[in-house]
Amino acid sequence: MNKRSMRILGFYQVQHMLVRLAPSRLSKEIARRLKPMSDAEAIDRQLTDTEEAVRCTQTETGTPFGGIVDIRQALEKAKREVTLDSRECIDVWNNLQHYSEISSFFADRAAEYPHLAEQAEVIGDFSQLSHSFATVFDNNHQIRDNASPQLMRLRSRIVELERQTKRYVNNVLQNKEYQKFFQDALVTVRNNRYVIPIKQEYRHAFPGIVHDTSASGSTLYIEPLAIVNANNDLQSARIEETREIERIFRRLTAKVQQQYTELYDSTLCVGQLEFIFAKAQLARQMKACRPAISKTRQIKLIRARHPLIDAKYVVPNTIVLGGDYRILLITGSNTGGKTVSMKTLGLLVLMHQAGLFIPVEESSELPVFRDVFSDIGDEQDISQNLSTFSSHMKQLVYILKHCGPDDLILADELGSGTDPAEGSAIAIAILDSLYQKESYVMVTTHYNDLKNYAYNTPGIENGHVEFDTETLKPTYKLRIGSAGSSHAFSISERLGMPKSVLEKAKELRSKAQDMDMEKVLT
Repeated sequence: MNKRSMRILGFYQVQHMLVRLAPSRLSKEIARRLKPMSDAEAIDRQLTDTEEAVRCTQTETGTPFGGIVDIRQALEKAKREVTLDSRECIDVWNNLQHYSEISSFFADRAAEYPHLAEQAEVIGDFSQLSHSFATVFDNNHQIRDNASPQLMRLRSRIVELERQTKRYVNNVLQNKEYQKFFQDALVTVRNNRYVIPIKQEYRHAFPGIVHDTSASGSTLYIEPLAIVNANNDLQSARIEETREIERIFRRLTAKVQQQYTELYDSTLCVGQLEFIFAKAQLARQMKACRPAISKTRQIKLIRARHPLIDAKYVVPNTIVLGGDYRILLITGSNTGGKTVSMKTLGLLVLMHQAGLFIPVEESSELPVFRDVFSDIGDEQDISQNLSTFSSHMKQLVYILKHCGPDDLILADELGSGTDPAEGSAIAIAILDSLYQKESYVMVTTHYNDLKNYAYNTPGIENGHVEFDTETLKPTYKLRIGSAGSSHAFSISERLGMPKSVLEKAKELRSKAQDMDMEKVLT
């Protein structure tokens, strides 16, 4: 699909909304990779997924999504026999519990959501692996004392050694001979060893090993010689505890490695399901629905709303294209909504072909387009010395070379930026070429020659956006079947243009211009 059109029409902004709604890193990655497709069957499958997810969020009290962690890096480590650390083990265990909930949720509701349930069947059975993690970690994700018999023995020994060491320290603190040495009569820990805060001036009087000093330097943290052996025994037991925990993690890592493929596939599956439910959440936010894929290749968008315009201000419009006409020419005043109508059509086509619901009424339908081409906005390129007209022509030349009967073309102010007579002629020639190619086309213009061309050519239809001449405000309502005026005179009059100037302008407009301007210039 044409990336330029995706940018101009606002597809990436919609995609960003979807990324924000995706709950996990993996589902956000999937959302960032989202692109419109041109395969009708694939689009239909994606829309069915979205439809089931919307129905699920509407009818179920809750869905088992959220809290999933991206464990792909941990799985790769396990595959390479690199021992997982505590955080990675907990993340894997957390995911296993969620995978089980998601799998059970859709297995119990296979009849209601068959497409989602079929995808959820990829999620493996990790009950034994989850049990292995549960024997190591408690519900607070702390390592259990009984994670292994050796760990149980070591932790019991550590408790006893800590009790014994504290008793030795308290004996030192209660020794009257040392009372004047203490900055505070309390026990603290430095470098995993019990120490006592001693005043700086007594450092040589108190027998022990200095482990740290206070920020001011007035206090030294000294390990009394009397408890060095006890601290050594305690430190040795703690080192053994750490080694035993590493052995436990190695055993868990080996079990993860054995189910690497199932875990990786399940992780991708859950990420995809989360992404589908993010699409459903976006659909509900936009009050969007699923349009039918048109069998007659007709565009029929009923009360279509631009999804990037605030819902309080957006004006719904019905856009019909195809059938009796494949080219729709939109006219009307400036700032009247011509470009918005065209962008609405283009963006909704892109969203539909990306498997997203669109903000329209239920009876709407869209064909599947091979590509969407657009020439909208001022694309003047100073770096290449291209004027606005030249830039538009460059893009239109590209479109004419690459478009076909299954493409949608959107062009804003076709033929503008140059002499009106020549611009009109070029615009009509371009429309005629697109007509011959049988492409679907929506263009905006102010040129009367194009309006007349549309009236006199079968397969091309005029449309206009309404303008209230009393209030001098556009209504943004699109009307198909008749051309509109630019309302230059009425707008100028309401804004206070002198009557003499307006009368002269009307006189000049009504005169037949037989003069050949090219001959005059020559």
